[in-house]
Amino acid sequence: MAAKETRKDLVAVRLQPSEKAHFSAVCEAHGVTMSEGFRRLARAAGGLGPTFDSEAKAAIEELSAQTRAVGVNLNQIARAMNQGLVPADATLRKVLEDIAETIDGYDDLFVSMCARSRKLAVKAIKDEQA
Repeated sequence: MAAKETRKDLVAVRLQPSEKAHFSAVCEAHGVTMSEGFRRLARAAGGLGPTFDSEAKAAIEELSAQTRAVGVNLNQIARAMNQGLVPADATLRKVLEDIAETIDGYDDLFVSMCARSRKLAVKAIKDEQA
């Protein structure tokens, strides 16, 4: 897992009282502070992907750990097959291809989540400029 980067930069935002009230209500409804709400918007607009917390974060971390473990096992199987220690069976090859396809699906899912998050943030910015 990558080292956690410290949040040390501060960005000030000026809002009208009505904008602050609406944004505060949205943040409160989602159980986050206004600071966290702005950070999530900035991450989305910057293409850094969505922020996950609580159950979603734990589920994604668990899925990531399981996928990593599967990857290690796949590398060991491939190495054994390449060294001739395991016969290159068509059924085994099909299973490995299915696993690789599933892992690619996870990657596609995460990429689409990031893209959707960024698209919505950028749209919101463009709508305000119009």
